Amino acid sequence: MAKNKKQKYQQQPASKPEVKKSAKANNSAANPLLKYLLPLGVVVVTFIAFYPALKNLFVNWDDPGYITQNGIIQHISLKSFFSDNKYQMGNFHPLTMLSYAIEYSFVKLSPKLYHFDSIAIHCLTTLLAFWFTKKLTKNNTIAAITAVLFGIHTMHVESVAWVSERKDVMFGFFFMAAMVASLFYREKTDGKQWIYYALIIVLFVCSLLSKAVAVPLPVVLLLIDYYQRRKLNAALFLEKIPFFILSLIFGYIAIVAQKSFAAIELGDKDFTYTFIERIFLASFALFTYLWKAVLPINLSCFYPYPLKEGSSLPLEYYFYLPLILGLGFLVWQFGRKNRDVIFGLGFFLVTIALLLQLLPVGSAIVADRYAYLGYFGLCFSAGWFVNNLLESQPQMRMVYLGVLIAYCGFITYLTMERCKVWKDTIALWTDCIEKYPKLPHAWNNLGFEYYEKDSFDKALPLFNKAIEMNPNFNKPYVNRAEIYRKFGQQFQSQNNIPKAIEQFNLAEKSFNKALEIDPETYEGYLGRAILYSILQKIPEAGKDFRRALSIKPIFPEAHCSFGNYYDMTGNYDSALYQYGLAIEQKPEFFDAYSNKAKAQFRKKQFKEAIPDLDNCIRIKPEAGEPYYYRSLCHYQLGDKQAALNDAQLAQANGFGVDPKYLEQLR
Repeated sequence: MAKNKKQKYQQQPASKPEVKKSAKANNSAANPLLKYLLPLGVVVVTFIAFYPALKNLFVNWDDPGYITQNGIIQHISLKSFFSDNKYQMGNFHPLTMLSYAIEYSFVKLSPKLYHFDSIAIHCLTTLLAFWFTKKLTKNNTIAAITAVLFGIHTMHVESVAWVSERKDVMFGFFFMAAMVASLFYREKTDGKQWIYYALIIVLFVCSLLSKAVAVPLPVVLLLIDYYQRRKLNAALFLEKIPFFILSLIFGYIAIVAQKSFAAIELGDKDFTYTFIERIFLASFALFTYLWKAVLPINLSCFYPYPLKEGSSLPLEYYFYLPLILGLGFLVWQFGRKNRDVIFGLGFFLVTIALLLQLLPVGSAIVADRYAYLGYFGLCFSAGWFVNNLLESQPQMRMVYLGVLIAYCGFITYLTMERCKVWKDTIALWTDCIEKYPKLPHAWNNLGFEYYEKDSFDKALPLFNKAIEMNPNFNKPYVNRAEIYRKFGQQFQSQNNIPKAIEQFNLAEKSFNKALEIDPETYEGYLGRAILYSILQKIPEAGKDFRRALSIKPIFPEAHCSFGNYYDMTGNYDSALYQYGLAIEQKPEFFDAYSNKAKAQFRKKQFKEAIPDLDNCIRIKPEAGEPYYYRSLCHYQLGDKQAALNDAQLAQANGFGVDPKYLEQLR
């Protein structure tokens, strides 16, 4: 009798006839192939929806900090990820960083593997969503609908197609795996139950080490207890204590990490929001997530906060709180006795609550990625609702299935199209500007991409536009100054000194403005230090280099430029030290190896220069200059044959080699 009673607790509400429940449970036995075909079909459809992302490149939003310009991932070091450089761009997610390092060890910076892995992890999370729902409800239909809606949802594109959001799919995978393990734990009554309990803890820790927003798991475990009708007693809460302790620890670490990157703010420098206003903003965000769950259109990579009208929010934002309260009343009035509805909505609210910006993080009021895991709860409720329609109105079954298939096809299309928006930086920020034309960050980021492509004439008006939108935004001033400096160097090379001085003066003014706005702008100090070096303002340059590195010690580009400064002033030992720091922080840094080798050559350390030139050739075998300098080193060491071989390779790679030098080697 005790065994039967326990099984009853694991069923859905007793108000549903037991015979009907058995019929649901047997829908998997009717065709054994469903056990494998349904989840396989869900995974295939999910992969198809995100397939366009395989063609995507990296973008200039967070990808440089996490991957393309992050020397930390260029060697696999657990100590680095967990200790020395544990906070990456305001986050503590060492497992996520480890995944990048593993990928880098195989393909360096070829983006396809990074995108494939993100899609694959999302597909596995979708598979776990099917498994969990099937095991919880004993119903294939609910499981299939829940999983396919979760898998193909357009709001997940940001988490899957943006490599920097690998943390979403990774924490989601481990979180969902912990939920599955919890169901096995509840089934076990023998002495092996502790194994599953330990497994849940391990998976929870892995989820937390992927992204700290996994902290709501202990509350989700209580929701599962509620769904399965476990008796609410002291023992049930005691078994959750280790999970709550882990949540508190990692929550604290997350706050420290965010503060280290100045990501937690009270608001924009130009205005702040009171806590009451943040409640209204949170209501707006919650309602946005709800309606976009049904109709995911007009998506953007960035949703800015509203500008205040005087001392108040725009009028429409005050209507969202009563709207949310009204929806809550309806759910309570008509669905509070339905465990499927309460579990689904409860899961969504528990996992989205910390992301509603009551504690402000960053400068976006809503983000598609914040809904990644939470949407499982809404998809669960949708799966129950559709299944209820199919069972209660069998005469309409084909109609409902047709509508469901058409809706899934529509969502899949939206997802495939949204993946294309993340194809590259220009596509991403062009789309964002179309949605929010007054967003200065978008104009600045689009301009920076053109700057990186040396399209200065296209970049400069975009930086000016960003400044026009927000004169107190420091980054476009830095970027604009870099263009003026480049223009000055071009005029200098043409011996047009008046024009060069004019551009250098514009650059200095723009750097100064950026630093006036934010004295902690390390890029501004670095850029101005390079400018002062060009202008032979040696003391001022040294001061700015040191200031940049005091703000950001892990800054390989600054160390390399500081090395150039010392090299220029003849302080070769200090130059070599700075180049060494740059290489230590970014092991695949071609310029640092190259400049270090040249400094060693000037010090007549020919033998010591060769290993650094070897690394240059390994990193960029198509570059001719490293072969030439290695040739010179071999010549100075008396190995004419090796010198000749390298001189010929330098020439073959397009580097101009003096014919007299070649003749001398022969």
